[in-house]
Amino acid sequence: MTSPPPGPLFLDRRVATDEFGGLRQALRSPADPQTYRNLLYLVLGLPLGTIWFTLIVTVAAVGFGLMAAALIGIPVLLGSWYLIHALAAIERSTTKVLLGHPMPSLAPIDHGDGNPWDRLRHVSTDAARWRELRYLLLRFPVGIATFAIAVSLPTIAGSIVWTPFYLRRDDHDWGTWPLSTTLENLGTSDPWSWLFVPAGLLFALVSLHVINRIAGICGRWTARAIGDPSGTPASTPHLTNFDGVEEIWRRGVPGVVTEADEIDADNG
Repeated sequence: MTSPPPGPLFLDRRVATDEFGGLRQALRSPADPQTYRNLLYLVLGLPLGTIWFTLIVTVAAVGFGLMAAALIGIPVLLGSWYLIHALAAIERSTTKVLLGHPMPSLAPIDHGDGNPWDRLRHVSTDAARWRELRYLLLRFPVGIATFAIAVSLPTIAGSIVWTPFYLRRDDHDWGTWPLSTTLENLGTSDPWSWLFVPAGLLFALVSLHVINRIAGICGRWTARAIGDPSGTPASTPHLTNFDGVEEIWRRGVPGVVTEADEIDADNG
């Protein structure tokens, strides 16, 4: 038996499987309970991000304010790092429970020895604390975006499905915007108006698939930002002084190349 000639009609089964894998996932999205856990995670992004941002900014403002007037600001700022670590632990648990993403926890805060000022300096040079702070602050704008997507996409899909039913009501008011008359005529004409129903269902199917994709991206971002890539609890190295804090902050931002990166590249 001769082998079939190469060409578009003779595709590798594995290639075809990969190509249609996304389609199968999209078709299974409405019946998959994980889809609705992903939806809940994206919706919670706004309230959680708002709470985290408000707490961090308030505690930091109080700590620096008291530090300028009295030394009591030092323990307040030290306590703010423990607050940030606790909030990051909540984010890790939320990601693990709702998204099913493995989230290994980091080691407890190493506060060092000495007086509160020495402990504050020691904790402030821990790179893990700055990664948690950066993540929690970014959670607010990211939460706004995920909330808007998670709410708007299903709402639009439901509105499209409901359009022919709504336009057939006697007490409806479609408005006076430029395309209102055209859309009203289309929505009340038989049988074309009922095409809104399958169009809305198709949009809902695509929306759920998009929501699953975005939730997966958020889970990977959380694991990379505040999770331990090694999978085992381990303390992160401390910086020798406060000058390296900016470097740690910038190293965590994709696409930013620091001077140290350029030196390492030249030596390599």
